[in-house]
Amino acid sequence: MPRHSIAARVAASNTKSGEVPAAFANFDNLPDSAQVSIKTVSRIFDAAESTIWYRVKRRDLPAPRKFGSSTRWNVGELRAVLASATAQVAA
Repeated sequence: MPRHSIAARVAASNTKSGEVPAAFANFDNLPDSAQVSIKTVSRIFDAAESTIWYRVKRRDLPAPRKFGSSTRWNVGELRAVLASATAQVAA
């Protein structure tokens, strides 16, 4: 599965707090089995957290998993969504 570089987004990232989540900055280096928070998912898809939940409800994005009180998305599943979106744009 090809890796989708988000390094350009990290470089251009401009949050209110000025902080870039480490998982977002290192997304290309994470294993497919890694889990990331909604903050990272919202940065990857350049969407508000509420939009991420809406896309999950519409099944445009994979559902997250609960780990205790934490909600996390699987990196491999997110990469699959990014790959399919890239393939649709290229077609």
